[in-house]
Amino acid sequence: MKKTALAFLLALSASYAQSQIVISGYIANPSGSDKNQEYIQLLATEDIDFAQKNFALVVCKNSTTTTPNPGEPAPQGWATGGDRTYKFNMTSGSVKKGDYFYVGGKKNINGAKSTDISSAKWIVSKNYSDENGDGFGNATGGLFPNSGRAVGIAVFATKDVAATTVPVDVIFFQGTSGGNLWSEGQGYLICDNDFYSTKQSLYFRGNGKNKAAIANTEEEDTSPYFTKLGGTYDVAAKKWTKARTKNWLLLTEKSQLADIENGTQLQ
Repeated sequence: MKKTALAFLLALSASYAQSQIVISGYIANPSGSDKNQEYIQLLATEDIDFAQKNFALVVCKNSTTTTPNPGEPAPQGWATGGDRTYKFNMTSGSVKKGDYFYVGGKKNINGAKSTDISSAKWIVSKNYSDENGDGFGNATGGLFPNSGRAVGIAVFATKDVAATTVPVDVIFFQGTSGGNLWSEGQGYLICDNDFYSTKQSLYFRGNGKNKAAIANTEEEDTSPYFTKLGGTYDVAAKKWTKARTKNWLLLTEKSQLADIENGTQLQ
């Protein structure tokens, strides 16, 4: 895509300058099988009725074997599908400003034999290992690989995610380089947040200084950690006043919902 066209699209996304939803945590390696047991924790910065205002969450994988274009830029960015990207539509339910809520598989805190957290606000609970994504993405044994190249999570203020759709929040974790994840006009679009900046026409993860990735646990450590991102988001100023960072919380089968919430804060 031409820089001028992309700049125009980013200008159109100005109404989404405030992130109505921020990514506050995730579990990438629950106890036992990853099948339908991984999930992402989100925090609402305003009241949202998802039936009235649709959102989507997309995850991406970038190994040298994940198709299409293994190890290279995803042909359609976040909308590539196949084994590269998987989409969850958020089109029902509601949250209040300051609510933590969840998107992912079954409603257990740390694998199939662990605490049931169905009392939490689950906007999407989907058997992603058995069902294709909402619009794109193949059914997958796990949303997140436990080692290797960069893995991404992005939130969109629409369910109609295309190659040119700009996220309202995005993070990457695990690999800092992530292989060749971008080229001129192709790759995963980012937004301005505590990790990435679109200044100087840098619109893609991996473009310029936009290489940040939250460190994963050591590859040989397969313990079930919840990554509690923390940080403070100023709703009025529409910016992060304290950046998110890695906070690994070792979970057990008896861990409780209160253990994983109250990391990321609003002001």
